[in-house]
Amino acid sequence: MPYLWTEPEVAAEVDGVKMYHTYKNGNEIMDYWYTTNPTQDDIEGWYDGPDYQFDIRDVELPRIVQDEFNTRQQLEYIIEHQLVKWPEGEG
Repeated sequence: MPYLWTEPEVAAEVDGVKMYHTYKNGNEIMDYWYTTNPTQDDIEGWYDGPDYQFDIRDVELPRIVQDEFNTRQQLEYIIEHQLVKWPEGEG
């Protein structure tokens, strides 16, 4: 059965730079797993952490950001401070 690829939902955006939700098994949104490159193939599995996917719980954030910012605000902070790996020419 053929599949139709759909671009992942944008989780946060700052100045045109986007962070995307990542999906487990192709359809289940993970509330702590994100990507900076929605076109990256996850053939090896989402849990293997392809180059541009990350677990927000593993990103080193200042204590105030961890304690007082919601997830979207934390993602915006990560984008603004380029705290994760971005595809070349982005971020």
